[in-house]
Amino acid sequence: MYQKLLLAIDPEDDGEGKCAIEAAMELLADDGELHLASVYHPGGGGFFPM
Repeated sequence: MYQKLLLAIDPEDDGEGKCAIEAAMELLADDGELHLASVYHPGGGGFFPM
């Protein structure tokens, strides 16, 4: 069992995120920490415009 897990979630795909969270919960220890990360791209080039 894992004590800490970090999942990258795509806000555009709810189904994939739900599957990832379900799988993570099976791998996570009862007192473990689950962290979620998501990146929002508002249509601009951001830091890397190429």
